[in-house]
Amino acid sequence: MIDQNSRPARKVGIADHLWETYEEMARQMGSDRDALINQALFMFARLNGFIEVKGRADAPAAAPALAAAPARPAPVAAAAAPARAAAPPVLA
Repeated sequence: MIDQNSRPARKVGIADHLWETYEEMARQMGSDRDALINQALFMFARLNGFIEVKGRADAPAAAPALAAAPARPAPVAAAAAPARAAAPPVLA
């Protein structure tokens, strides 16, 4: 597990259904919920071009399929969520 003191705590409003989903994912995967949320935020920023992918010269022996990936992928549109009961908006 990740040491929670290694990064500052942030106050972020997260919808209950997402929080419960990540709790279940963490339980099933034997992982830490906060680590999964951090990983999801990282991938969202990376897929939308806000975090640069290291170039081939910078990366140590990358797999050929990964080396061919563009440095700045096109922004990812939000996928339609499955129909669920509407959750109240989270206000910070």
